[in-house]
Amino acid sequence: MQKKERVAILFPGQGAQCVGMAQDFYEQSEVARRIFDDTACDFDDNITAQELCFHGPAETLRNTRYSQACIFLASMAIAETLRQYGLQADAVAGVSLGEYSALCYAGAFSVQEGVDILKERGRIMDEKIPHGTTMSAVLGLTAEELQAYCRQVSTDDDPCEIASYITPQRTVIAGTTMAIERMKEKCSGSGKRVRVIPIEVSGAFHSQLARSAADDFATVLQDYPIRRPDIPVYYNVDGKTRDSIVSDFVKIEAAQLYTSVQFVKTIESMYSDGILRYIAVGPGATMAGAVQDILQSHQDTIVQKVSTYDEISQTVGEGD
Repeated sequence: MQKKERVAILFPGQGAQCVGMAQDFYEQSEVARRIFDDTACDFDDNITAQELCFHGPAETLRNTRYSQACIFLASMAIAETLRQYGLQADAVAGVSLGEYSALCYAGAFSVQEGVDILKERGRIMDEKIPHGTTMSAVLGLTAEELQAYCRQVSTDDDPCEIASYITPQRTVIAGTTMAIERMKEKCSGSGKRVRVIPIEVSGAFHSQLARSAADDFATVLQDYPIRRPDIPVYYNVDGKTRDSIVSDFVKIEAAQLYTSVQFVKTIESMYSDGILRYIAVGPGATMAGAVQDILQSHQDTIVQKVSTYDEISQTVGEGD
């Protein structure tokens, strides 16, 4: 019998939110319905995560205070439906808040605990990360080129940093709106075909501008015990997995808020460890083609609709 390929499930971060996310899974999957119906996720103004996920409005869903728990719930509803029907990951990773989806999938905490953590994370990031800051994706320049540009456009009052290494030619920057505007001008004068695409977030995550938020979040995390994950989880801070994260959970997840997301290193580490199949689960298409861009020889599949799952379900469980 042909040996079954090892599978990694990848989870999206903030910016992937969209009105209607996971609604078709909710309507067609008992597992997805149970995750939404049995998880308490009401916000202070009597808005529920389920209402926001399915009906919006989009402007509210973009708000950090709401979007993180909502994306997490939608991602878990899809991932657990796939698991119920035979798609079991051998390893997991996520981008930013997607790391919490990965940890939950791996058994480190429950869906309810994940929602509670992310409601606090979203609240703290909304309150503590300075207004007038944002993030953009830059396509067409290498990370090294962008690092040089960041140094050129940054000032003490208006910094710009690399926030996420998504692919060799797609990098996310974070900073003040003025610094991001200077970066756009720098990119347009680079002589290359460069696109700078705003990301639907409300602050400069994964930058030094998030330091105070990380300090407050570390205090919150101490109240949430974590269990040893059942499968390998690859972490944003360095792209590596660990035998156990239990003792370092607070330190690593607090540092994640103000350090760059090392997604390129994550995929390279997974591939070195023998993982050959990659499935992105959750709303949005922010990771579309990322694995192929990084590895050049492997494609990723995105599952965000029931119809997409139907397309790949024929291969689930193939091999032995």
